[in-house]
Parts: sequence; C-alpha cells; structure tokens
Amino acid sequence: MERSIMDNTGPGRVAEPAKVRKILGYTPEVREVWQAEDEVNRMSSRLLDAMGISGTPSDLPAAAGPCDAVDPDFTTYYTVDHPWALWEADADDFDTAMENLRSRLPGLGWRITKDGPQHSMFRNPEIKAVHISSGHHVAIRALKKRSGDLKPQISVTLVSPCYKAPEGSDPSAPDSSHHAMTGAMTLPIDNHDEACRGARPRAVGATTSAGVKVSSNRS
Repeated sequence: MERSIMDNTGPGRVAEPAKVRKILGYTPEVREVWQAEDEVNRMSSRLLDAMGISGTPSDLPAAAGPCDAVDPDFTTYYTVDHPWALWEADADDFDTAMENLRSRLPGLGWRITKDGPQHSMFRNPEIKAVHISSGHHVAIRALKKRSGDLKPQISVTLVSPCYKAPEGSDPSAPDSSHHAMTGAMTLPIDNHDEACRGARPRAVGATTSAGVKVSSNRS
C-alpha cells in the first residue's frame, strides 16, 4: 500500500512545502485568517443579493477549518467555509432566485459547473459554480421539498481554496479570527452590503473556530 506523506509524523502533521502544490494543484496564498473569512462573508452577501428575493439569512459568519489534504491537524494550512441558508422566503419565489443566479453569477466572476436537479429523492434544483479568479466553490440548492416538517429554504455552501497562515501564527487560534474580536453581526435582508453571516454545520451550543456559539435555526 502506498504510504501517505504524512504517515508517522505524530501531532502537527503537515505536508512538506514541496508536496503541497503537488497535492492541491496550486500553491496556497499566505493570508491572515480574518481576511479570508471576511472575503467569504462578502461573497455570501453578493450571492444573497444576486438571488433577488425576500427572506431571512442565517446569522453566523464564515469560519476557518483544516485543509485536510495537506494539514489535517489545522496548524499551518486552512480553508474557510460558509454554509448558510435563506429562511422565511416564499417557496414560489425559489425558481425566480435560481433563474436570477443563472443570469447573474457569470457577471460576478463565477463559472457554473452544474445546473440541474439534486441526486436525491426530491430532485430539488441545484447550482454549483467555481469563482474563476479566486478558486472558491459554491453549491446552492432550492429546497422546496423536504422531509417531514422541515421548512423550505435556499441552502448555500461556500468554500474557499486552501490558504497558508502567516509564519508564527496558528490558524485554529480564536484570536486569529477577525470575528472573534468584533463579534458576529446579523445581516438584515434589506442591507445586502453588510457581510452575510451563515450558520456553521455544528451542534447547537457548540462554539465555532470564530468563537461564536451556535444557536438553533429551527422555529
């Protein structure tokens, strides 16, 4: 069996710099965690604006996590993800939101890589796209039909490429995040210029790497 380049390295496993580009296909940019998180939040805000329908976005910010392919222990390389949802929107408007995204995403620098039904029981519409210049990926799903008593929502998962934390910094430390210092801000639906704060997929009561306590989004 082929051995991993990170086998038997113990705590703090991280790929050697010469191997990182080979594994990822690119050299991660050196960037402060808070800067990467803020960029993702701004991108989420623009996606919300592009939908063009009324609703209430979930209210927690993007947060950094490990770049598993090269640094599963989250010591040097990291990525930022931002799962969030648009709640309390009229399901009859979901088709309008997805059509708006189809027409507006290219103008925002996105290349659509999938536009069709999900591979699931309800076959809800799904758009996937990659940002041409930054390498971010997004999946947007109009969940008009859901199991049980779950309410309709538009679900968004936005993920950054991997970054490298500046020398001497710890990307997993709470104080590396801008949001740990400033606190999360709820995005009013009528003010899309503020960063959209999306919910991390963690248990209620847990704390994100941005130092934000997770609350329930269910009514």
